[in-house]
Amino acid sequence: MYKNMLVPVDGSPLAETVLPYVYKLCDRFDLQVTFLHVCHDHDQAIFMCEAYVNHLADAAKQQVKSPKGAVAAVTLSGSVAERILEQASTRGSDLILMAAHGYSGSRWVLGSVVHKVLTSATQPVLVVRDTLPAGSGGWPQEAIVPLDGSTLSESVLPHVVALARTGVKVTLLRVCEPPVLLADYPDTVMPDNWEQHIKLAEKGAQNMCNAYLDGPVKDKLRKEGVEAQSTVVLAAGAANGIMEYVGQFPSALVVMSTHGRSGFSRWPYGHVADRILLASKNPILLVRPQKS
Repeated sequence: MYKNMLVPVDGSPLAETVLPYVYKLCDRFDLQVTFLHVCHDHDQAIFMCEAYVNHLADAAKQQVKSPKGAVAAVTLSGSVAERILEQASTRGSDLILMAAHGYSGSRWVLGSVVHKVLTSATQPVLVVRDTLPAGSGGWPQEAIVPLDGSTLSESVLPHVVALARTGVKVTLLRVCEPPVLLADYPDTVMPDNWEQHIKLAEKGAQNMCNAYLDGPVKDKLRKEGVEAQSTVVLAAGAANGIMEYVGQFPSALVVMSTHGRSGFSRWPYGHVADRILLASKNPILLVRPQKS
């Protein structure tokens, strides 16, 4: 699925967080990798920028084992986000890999360069957090895939298939609103008491939501030779439910669409995806659905 990956780096220690991902992705997908450094400070000499990005590229060449993989380095000047987007388009990149965190300390605070790329790039963007998954060697062993029941949210499935074929375990996640229960439940005349009534109602809601995952979604994955497990979380709001669940698996890769339903979007970018990016420490692969 992936052939050409663009890796923007900003000269900070945070940038090196992406290196284990570069090595793994290049080996697993035989990628053509381009490190991009944009000199945007007037006091930065161009040769220093070139030396820095060439150093990262040389380190990657030493680590990449794939005979078909290739690593290059490019240095440009100008607006950072604009150059990233231009290079991704010019080079035909089908994946952008960036490191980021949600607080100050790096030149790329989430909400500036990374945010601009996420909101403008047509390519999938893999955002690596500043804390690598413990014990994973820099590569997640599990992918959590939030889905909202829409065709647009399922645009991530080809990426899920590609990841699964590299040995990544897949967990499908759906967040559903908890059932609305009447407070005047007549438990004195009903066979179940109030607590049992709540459990039964919640179980029924979970089963209805899980029917979508266990049915059409798993069927699509099985046709591609991929087996997945599924889970349903009852929560008031998709972002809350996703964060609650993925927080239990900090080393897992979250794979999600930047949009849910068309028109009045159930998961609009800037709401669910943005909140997950800001609140989660997980690496996140964001896929923008392509317009048909």
